[in-house]
Amino acid sequence: MGWGALERVGADEAADPVIESFLGFIAADIQQHPDRVRAIDANLLSRIDKLVGHIDVDLDAPLTDDEE
Repeated sequence: MGWGALERVGADEAADPVIESFLGFIAADIQQHPDRVRAIDANLLSRIDKLVGHIDVDLDAPLTDDEE
């Protein structure tokens, strides 16, 4: 699969308030409805891979004007 590595954001990088709000919403929803949390099954993972598995992403490349 073409998934990149995940790494922790450094403490010196500013937090994005929109992302922080979204993650808070997700955390609250998981606490209120833990029954809704499900593992990704092999069929869904296969569908995702067929849709985007061939796309290479350079996370270090600068954004273009269209991507900002």
